[in-house]
Amino acid sequence: LIAAEERRQPEEEELEIILLGSEELIARAYAERDFSKAIREIMRLTDLVNQFFDQNKPWELAKKPEQEKRLHQVCSESLNAFRILSIYLKPVLPQLAARVEQFLNLKGRMGWQDLKAYPANAINAYEHLMTRIDPKQVEAMIEANKATLAPAAAAHSQARHAEKQQNQPASTEAVPSTSIAPIAETIS
Repeated sequence: LIAAEERRQPEEEELEIILLGSEELIARAYAERDFSKAIREIMRLTDLVNQFFDQNKPWELAKKPEQEKRLHQVCSESLNAFRILSIYLKPVLPQLAARVEQFLNLKGRMGWQDLKAYPANAINAYEHLMTRIDPKQVEAMIEANKATLAPAAAAHSQARHAEKQQNQPASTEAVPSTSIAPIAETIS
């Protein structure tokens, strides 16, 4: 990561302002236990970071030696945005945040109080942080476990009672007949 004064382009300042501008909304959502609201906001911010990365095309900048400084700026800004998003996700993905902290070489500097601090330090070698979920693998797991995923009948449900009645051997003893008086007769 490079020093903040070396990295500033208008779009980078705007991106950081937007990211940090959501701090209170996300904190309040977590405090109110409205995790879905916090995650929706973080995903909205993630989309903005992805747009920034895609618009600046660091993979193309890397092919042009004269764009080395700009490449460094784009990558540094993208890593800083990643750091901010990771801090926002830390309450729900603490292990991922710990791996990000290790990768970014920010031991002890990935707390909520560190959101606005722009680190200018070397990062560690890249390591895969997460595995993308493949929908086909999820479908295969569901298919393989359909029997165990079916809801079990409650211990005293009508379905369970009927099932028990059907599986009970027929009794040969006579059942005494009883009659139940209509409720109106018992009141008078």
